[in-house]
Amino acid sequence: MSKILVTGRNGQLASDLVSYLKRDLFDVIALSKDELDISNSTEVSKVILTLGVNWVINCAAITNLDYAELDEAKAYEVNSKGAENIAMSCHNARAGMVHISTDAVFSSDKPHYFKVESPCNPRSKYGFSKMKGEEAIRGALDKHWILRSSWIYGLRGSRFFNSILSKAISSKGIRVVEDQFGQPTSTLMMYETIHRIISGELETGTHHVVPVRYVSRFEFSLAINKAYKEVFNTDGGSQIDPILTHQTVGVAPRSPYSLLQPSQSALGINSLNSDLVDEIIRIIKLRKAGTL
Repeated sequence: MSKILVTGRNGQLASDLVSYLKRDLFDVIALSKDELDISNSTEVSKVILTLGVNWVINCAAITNLDYAELDEAKAYEVNSKGAENIAMSCHNARAGMVHISTDAVFSSDKPHYFKVESPCNPRSKYGFSKMKGEEAIRGALDKHWILRSSWIYGLRGSRFFNSILSKAISSKGIRVVEDQFGQPTSTLMMYETIHRIISGELETGTHHVVPVRYVSRFEFSLAINKAYKEVFNTDGGSQIDPILTHQTVGVAPRSPYSLLQPSQSALGINSLNSDLVDEIIRIIKLRKAGTL
């Protein structure tokens, strides 16, 4: 059986992946940033070789756009150099690497789908650091899978998802931007692709793991609110009002669009065309049941 190391254990995606992997009886080890500093090449090499893993799923990253904008050096150290350290250690250990990347390596002021091979044009320092991490992986390791995604949410939510859901539960009003667009992607969808990778069903390289449909953050929040009402059979929920990006406070530049053209080879037809509300309901029900 494959032995799998998941980095960034305390993050929402890593936490969910560990639950899914254990459910499917994989031999999985998860390490937090305090247990494995991926920016330390010596430490990374020692851990990967000592554990004797077949796979490393790298979820460790600085994902806060404003933090990355204010501390570019730290973002590069983790998102770029850290990714390279893992790739080089995987090469030496003959292990496969699954790396989680982002739609933020692209930016556009108009609705335009970027292909896997499209030239990157990040607008934020976060996006730039993730782009450099991708480049480093490609230069260090053949046996790699780079998965770009967008607005990931799941069992542990996400900062945005949890905020909207908690407001719905408490029936508090909220204002959400309507001029930023993305492709909300559940951790279940991410795991389904990773499972295919570990099973040897997906070729190496870069893949876009997102549904086809894109929505604004405002529309995403409405979908969360609707899913909450359906799962809990209530007329409650939040009053959600739209605002514009310039009415919010933030340091990092936000691109209105960074849409990814989904990789059909990486996703089943149901995932590609999944209904957003139905997918959120699936996640909320799993959270409610507490089975993972």
